Amino acid sequence: MRVGAAAVLLALTLAACGAPEQQTEAASPTQAPVAESAAKADAPKAQPAAEQPVFLGDPCSAELYQDLIGRSEAYARGANLPEGARVICHECAKTDDSVPRRLNVQIGADGAVRELTCG
Repeated sequence: MRVGAAAVLLALTLAACGAPEQQTEAASPTQAPVAESAAKADAPKAQPAAEQPVFLGDPCSAELYQDLIGRSEAYARGANLPEGARVICHECAKTDDSVPRRLNVQIGADGAVRELTCG
């Protein structure tokens, strides 16, 4: 009888330690917060791979940001740049590492964006 009770206790302990996703799936769908379902409805829908734009020869999508050319450094820093992008001021030091998918916004001596490069 003690072995059976120990097995039940072990099973209950392991069930309680399950992943959070497993625990929340057991909850009734009607218990989901209204705000969460509204947020999901407002979230942008992912496009199938066939419909996503493909930029051959431009791995960092620099062509999407060409309107920054001639704008001020402050404007470029406030722009909605892709994650990992860097704005490189005219006389600032920069690393020489190359990350092909990273957008580099080069600032000229006049304080305006002069070039967009990948790397």
